[in-house]
Amino acid sequence: KDGQPVWTIVVAATDIQDGSRKYRIERGVVCDFYTGDIVAYGVSMRHSPRWSRDRLWLLDSGTEYLGDLDIPSGRVEQVAFFQGSRGGPEFTDHYAIVGILNSRHKQALGGPPLEDHLTREGASRRCGRTVVDLKTGDLVHSVTVGGIVEELYDILMLLGVQRPIALGSKTDDTRRVISI
Repeated sequence: KDGQPVWTIVVAATDIQDGSRKYRIERGVVCDFYTGDIVAYGVSMRHSPRWSRDRLWLLDSGTEYLGDLDIPSGRVEQVAFFQGSRGGPEFTDHYAIVGILNSRHKQALGGPPLEDHLTREGASRRCGRTVVDLKTGDLVHSVTVGGIVEELYDILMLLGVQRPIALGSKTDDTRRVISI
């Protein structure tokens, strides 16, 4: 918040070895960074906390939701459902731009409740980017990436940049464009 750490996420409040794996769905907590006080219990694999629009936003890898935390009550309001693990998000105006990862759940997080939720929603995993209207929770735009790409993790907005380029580290373009 305001450029300073304020909260931290714990995957599972447990004191047993590998307890974070066993209890990752129901025992996650959000803590005050400075005091260690728990401000929310029972969150499911929350990560990538971001402060925007006077709210703490959390991505839920257990149920595939973006939600905002009401800090006084400790309750998380689910805002939008995604078809894969999320990365980012970045915020602009009343929109969130969220990365969608396909493969991460297959290896680490698959099974209930994730698979049950995807089945109920008639959805399958995918990889790409999604834009969410935070006023309505609607997914207003998305880009799906296929082929061998299964993970595009983080989001970074380049304000004022009109024609960005991404260079691979193993291409000839890198030698011609980057100089040190």
